[in-house]
Amino acid sequence: MRSMIAAGAALVVGLLLAFPALADDKTDAKANKPQLDAAKFKASLADANELNKFFGGVFSRVAQTINSEPKVAEALLDELEGLLKDVKSDDQKVKDLLGRANATIPRYRERLVPLEEIKKRIAADNNDVASVRLYVTKISSQASSLARSKPAEAAALLKEAKKYLKGVASETESEAVKNAIDAGITRSFASTERRVAASLKHVALIGKDMMELEVDGWVNGSPLTDADLKGKVVVLDFWAVWCGPCIRTFPHLIEWQEKYGDKEFAMIGLTRLYKRYDFAGGKLTQANPQLGKEDELKMLEKFAEHHKLGHRLAIQSTDSQMAKYYGVTGIPHVVVIDKQGKIQMIKVGSGEANAQALEAKIEELLGS
Repeated sequence: MRSMIAAGAALVVGLLLAFPALADDKTDAKANKPQLDAAKFKASLADANELNKFFGGVFSRVAQTINSEPKVAEALLDELEGLLKDVKSDDQKVKDLLGRANATIPRYRERLVPLEEIKKRIAADNNDVASVRLYVTKISSQASSLARSKPAEAAALLKEAKKYLKGVASETESEAVKNAIDAGITRSFASTERRVAASLKHVALIGKDMMELEVDGWVNGSPLTDADLKGKVVVLDFWAVWCGPCIRTFPHLIEWQEKYGDKEFAMIGLTRLYKRYDFAGGKLTQANPQLGKEDELKMLEKFAEHHKLGHRLAIQSTDSQMAKYYGVTGIPHVVVIDKQGKIQMIKVGSGEANAQALEAKIEELLGS
């Protein structure tokens, strides 16, 4: 089970890539407005950590808009390029960050090239390994962006791309191109296909019965039984103490517990017995020696108190099938179940869009 990693905390070069979409008038207007805080950039030049955060935020925004609003992404790159022009520093860490940012901009500009243009390049020279790699990256990213919301479309996109690439491989004389295609299909595409398969399972779960609890310990409230959950809207939050994106959802979880806790509502944070983590002084540390179950429960109590969590937390039993049943492949993974015990929504990852969708579904099911 892996954490869903949020971009932006560090300078990330390889963020989401995708097909540029046609911009509307609103997008054009947005692209023409200044998007970056020049004063903040100037101030950050005095502190490498602040500059790193600034660049991380900019490239995260570029990644988020490069598919849906390519003109906005291009405008952000233009502005950043303007800010970087003639900027110098005597601080080596700052100098390194400036160099990395300058090197990243043209990579993103290349990724704004339309897919059909890349295919034209490959048609003109099927030994062009750079264009083949760019095609693989763009398809992988586009499919990834569709995987959660439109998994069937993502699957179709990957199928068509594999067919196209196999055709290129059969005609090229370049071993480098053949190797790039093989790596793209067996690694990049395969990884995305696993996410698509997980999302298709989530779609198939909608309307299915919730499974029985398989829990081996409770924290932050009295134990619940399956009978206790009958007739309630149930939220199952699969999470872990080491998961940064999970922790970023805590404000929403706290709000929901306060807002709906006295209604026909139950929320359970489901984690595992990891044994290797301890919590002291507000910080997560490596446990030495490893923790037993009772000590892990005490650790979770301290963790919950520190983060002011109001909902129950539970450790899944060692042989629990809950994560498998609900299709958990990354966390946070939230399942919303209606009063009839039917699964109504599954969301993976943190972020405001997921939080808003989940809250709307909870309110709908509660009849609020």
